[in-house]
Amino acid sequence: MENLKLSNFNVFTMLLIPFVWIYELSVVAPILGSVAAAFPNASTFELQLIVIMPFFTSIPMSVVAGKLAKKYDKKSLIIGGLLIYGIAGMAPFLAQTMNQILISRLITGIGVGLVLPLPNAMIAQYFTGTERQRMLGLATSVANIANVLDSIAVGFILLLGWNYPFLCFSVCLIIMVIAIFGLPKSPPVLQEAAVANHLPSKNIPKVVYVLVAFMAVNWILFAFNIENMALFMTTENIGLP
Repeated sequence: MENLKLSNFNVFTMLLIPFVWIYELSVVAPILGSVAAAFPNASTFELQLIVIMPFFTSIPMSVVAGKLAKKYDKKSLIIGGLLIYGIAGMAPFLAQTMNQILISRLITGIGVGLVLPLPNAMIAQYFTGTERQRMLGLATSVANIANVLDSIAVGFILLLGWNYPFLCFSVCLIIMVIAIFGLPKSPPVLQEAAVANHLPSKNIPKVVYVLVAFMAVNWILFAFNIENMALFMTTENIGLP
């Protein structure tokens, strides 16, 4: 743990970053039906790609973020990630073709990949014991609450047009500005690595693999729902997404 007294503003900012952890899903999933109407020649697969495209870059970038955090300040990486996240996330607002939307979404994933793992890494660096557990729990709660609020807000914004919800990604830029002033510097901690080298190695319990498999299936089912719900409602004329 860092020998640094964090202010309430520092802690608030750390917990603010998770607000956009799953923003790329909660903002975009509800609008697929309207995007389908705007691009009648687009296939169902292309429409579904709008949702999943960020994963193609966010997953490897999350790994890269961990590597970069060993050499660079986590604060700088988070700020850079939020910048990419916000600008690329809003880009489809001006898109004229499906390919432009998909490319923008692919770039959005780069920002997502930088933002996802690093807030938890900072919490692990600055907190220990029950306080660390509490902060990690609060971070997850913020992400889930944001998911609900984002989806509701997008439903109303969608009445303006299929592309207007993409402007919601401007929130990433607002949070970036707050992070510039509120996040504490978090340079690589060489001491932690040195301590880790002296810890006895332990085999990963088999239950971990079971949990990984369970979560993978859980996300597949979750993705199936968010991919198809808006399209299903539009196709069946159930109502506005």
